[in-house]
Amino acid sequence: MQNRQGMGFQRGGDGRSPIATDNYQRLQSDADRLFSLGDLYRRLARWIETNTSLNAGDINRLSAFMAMPTYEFSCRLLRARHHAAEKVKIDVANSLSDENLLQTLYYQRERLIDELQSISFAIMWPSVLNDIDNLLRFVNRLPWKEEGIASIEEFCKIVAETGVMTDVLLGKGADYGLDIDYGRYDDFVRRQKNGQFDVNDDEELVKNLMPIFYNNEEEVLRFLKEIDGMAQEDMTDLVNRWVKEKRISDYGNSRKGVLWGILNKAGLYTRSKQNWNGRVD
Repeated sequence: MQNRQGMGFQRGGDGRSPIATDNYQRLQSDADRLFSLGDLYRRLARWIETNTSLNAGDINRLSAFMAMPTYEFSCRLLRARHHAAEKVKIDVANSLSDENLLQTLYYQRERLIDELQSISFAIMWPSVLNDIDNLLRFVNRLPWKEEGIASIEEFCKIVAETGVMTDVLLGKGADYGLDIDYGRYDDFVRRQKNGQFDVNDDEELVKNLMPIFYNNEEEVLRFLKEIDGMAQEDMTDLVNRWVKEKRISDYGNSRKGVLWGILNKAGLYTRSKQNWNGRVD
């Protein structure tokens, strides 16, 4: 995805201002709230319906209304939401047998939010979501010239898909006709929020990992605590480092298929085996 500039934000030496960095971090840390979009969709749909009705008798006024950036943005976002709902519904329905379904969806949402960093105006999203005046100013400042339309479309697509994923993750799967078991995911969320590993809940996991860590229980527990809440790509980097330090066995298939299988079953690494093997030396 290409980097897109649209609003002339000042950037620091790393290409991003401190405010931008804070806002992007907030998109991840507060994702459950910032991408719960039901109220926003209802407000936008009601706004369109009200103004369309008011101007229905005057073709010029109606045309002027439909030419407003806010109208175009609202239509694009609502349309993107419809497509996103169908896409996520199909993807989830095809994976209902996967016991790590929701953990996988959680990390997919993380990756989508990361993609927003390539769209310069996305940094304003946290400050406009629940303030209609800020939202209107935000929309009017978007790059509506032809070269900027693609970035607006991409933004709406990502926000809408992230919003549907958030609905599903927050227990609203039934709203999309999905029968999901949230039991394992509730425990996963607890770990993510607490940032702690509870060995009393995972004695079997520790037992299964012991041979890969040279039967050193302290190292197993230290590893589990380090990876708890860690980004997936950082987890494989840690494994590579520990293999070099002789803290994880490099014998046979232990650090690849075997370790992936144990962590995947526990919901600690939810990406594919192919992804794991491609990142682990």
